[in-house]
Amino acid sequence: MQFNVAGLLKEPIGFTQKVSLDERDVGLDGAYAHHLWGQVQLTQVDGGVWAIGDLSARVTSNCSRCLQCSETDLTIYFDQTYYPLTDIFAGAAIALPSDAEPEFLIDQHHMLDLSEAIRQSIIVSLPSKPLCNKSCSGLCPGCGSNLNESSCTCREAPIDVRWRPLLRIFSRDHN
Repeated sequence: MQFNVAGLLKEPIGFTQKVSLDERDVGLDGAYAHHLWGQVQLTQVDGGVWAIGDLSARVTSNCSRCLQCSETDLTIYFDQTYYPLTDIFAGAAIALPSDAEPEFLIDQHHMLDLSEAIRQSIIVSLPSKPLCNKSCSGLCPGCGSNLNESSCTCREAPIDVRWRPLLRIFSRDHN
């Protein structure tokens, strides 16, 4: 997900270039996408390149109840400014803005790498409690068996005696 932006950096401020992404099996340090696709708009701005992405991704995550792998479709949006390390015309080093992050720099060969912006967007877009399906039964707290695949043979867990007064109140309210 690298793009040579040398031509874009030579254009006047406001010049825009659109690129398409269609990537398979993308591993991004903590996020894995089976398929990643969509449009990215690169715009020449004063001092750098502004990248706006509107992407879709099919990612693998673990179900929060049964821990089985499941696929999730995500819509990803990112908006990031990238700063060049070298001047496109003179080849001299450029003083970077104080808020420039090392992950969002355009290297000496004028290559812009979208990987970190996409990785962060995928992680932020993932559901906090992903489920393989809405009716997932999860794992048995006693034996750990997957209750979606079979019922367990555990007896009902003994109730902590400290909860009995609360359980009596709860059972009175529902009778």
